Amino acid sequence: MSTKHTETFKNFQTKHNLSYSNFFTFTNPKVLKNEKVSEIPTAILMLMNTPKACPAAGSCREVCLITSGNPIYLDNKIKCRIRRNNAFMSDYSIFLRYLVVNCFRHYAKHRGTDKVGFRLNGVSDYAWEDFSVKLTAEDTDYIKKAFNIYIEPIRYGSVIEAVQKAIDLNNNELLKNSVQFYDYSKRIDRDFKKIKALNYHITLSHGSKEDTFSKALELGLNYAAAFNLKKSQDLPKQFTYKGIKLNVIDGDITDYRPLDNNNKTNIVGLHFKIVVNKDNAKKLDFCIA
Repeated sequence: MSTKHTETFKNFQTKHNLSYSNFFTFTNPKVLKNEKVSEIPTAILMLMNTPKACPAAGSCREVCLITSGNPIYLDNKIKCRIRRNNAFMSDYSIFLRYLVVNCFRHYAKHRGTDKVGFRLNGVSDYAWEDFSVKLTAEDTDYIKKAFNIYIEPIRYGSVIEAVQKAIDLNNNELLKNSVQFYDYSKRIDRDFKKIKALNYHITLSHGSKEDTFSKALELGLNYAAAFNLKKSQDLPKQFTYKGIKLNVIDGDITDYRPLDNNNKTNIVGLHFKIVVNKDNAKKLDFCIA
């Protein structure tokens, strides 16, 4: 028998027309690729690409992949993303607690896999390392009963920290060794020391209004960039950008960047994706070449 939801989360779900089945996205092509490379089932949080969510958006804003995918399902997908976004804006603290619970739900469903992946910025660019979350005794009691995971009912520095510090009572091990949070970002104002301490993997991206390339070189992070190439055309093996020659990793193979060569900066090359109802002439501004 499944564990009953708490009253807090039942009311939250009813208010925002959300559920455990539609909170995370599991069928987005971005993350489905991950399981082809390694057994890394990945949950992705799709919110909205508002100016608040993407404060460093530059040329990427005109070609954002928020409208990508099968147009038959697009209307419902956007409505659901708006509901999630509204829930985040209006019930921030409960949303974060609900996010933690859903992370545990995804982990528990995939116990025993190589890694369980989480990408919290599907098309947004929030600094998740800075959003603290306070779990209540009601939350942690539900988590233990539903997933056999113990977590202390205290305030955590972030959702990521909370998930990592939980204990899987099935094997008496911290989840830190079994989960991997990662994202792409166009922001250089994030707390990269905190990000590194959390083992939160960040790939900086082209198309920002900020100089993410220089920041990637400074920190030794990989740099994701789209190339204006046909599907039949191969990505270059190397590419010189701003006078610096870098190796190119094929970013179309998998969305999961922690498996890349992360010893120095590489370009994570992507074929430009055509976006429905967008001015794709803008791709020349967005693409690195």
